[in-house]
Amino acid sequence: MFSSRATYGGPTTGVRRVIAAWRRSRCGAVDDLRALTTLDADVVANRQRVPGNHSTKADAARAVAAALLAVGVTRATDVDGSETQHDAFVSVAGVGELSWECFLGALGVASPLSDAGVDDFLRVTLAVTVDGVEDRSAVLDAVAGDLDTDRATLRHAVWRYQRSLVRRPRTREVPAEVV
Repeated sequence: MFSSRATYGGPTTGVRRVIAAWRRSRCGAVDDLRALTTLDADVVANRQRVPGNHSTKADAARAVAAALLAVGVTRATDVDGSETQHDAFVSVAGVGELSWECFLGALGVASPLSDAGVDDFLRVTLAVTVDGVEDRSAVLDAVAGDLDTDRATLRHAVWRYQRSLVRRPRTREVPAEVV
């Protein structure tokens, strides 16, 4: 939510500052959407608005947390990218497809759009063409191991990098040029 139309910043600025403030307020216990439904904008010192100026980002984060709770999501491991979860997430005014993709990317959950981006990245940077989910996972796991990180972190880094290069269409469908 907080990365929409914002910079990630350094450890004490931008989105990273907001997330650090949230983590401090929760003493590190952040993987519980019930807690996020009580997010106080003053705690994270952020009064930015969502696209369309519908609400503050803190209000939208609370509303998305409540919507996801309503469909059975309480923690990160419950997120599977299903249509039900998608519909709950984007039901909040000012929260759309790109926020959904960012959310999935931050959790390392694959989607057709993020898979297309990962495939593009692997083809261009490593000259590797993957064939399906298992092949993609094996390559990502190998690269993540070489970088001493995990697949979710690598997928998110690839997503951020790809987003810096090209604005993807606001759709859940795989762009025709990567099919």
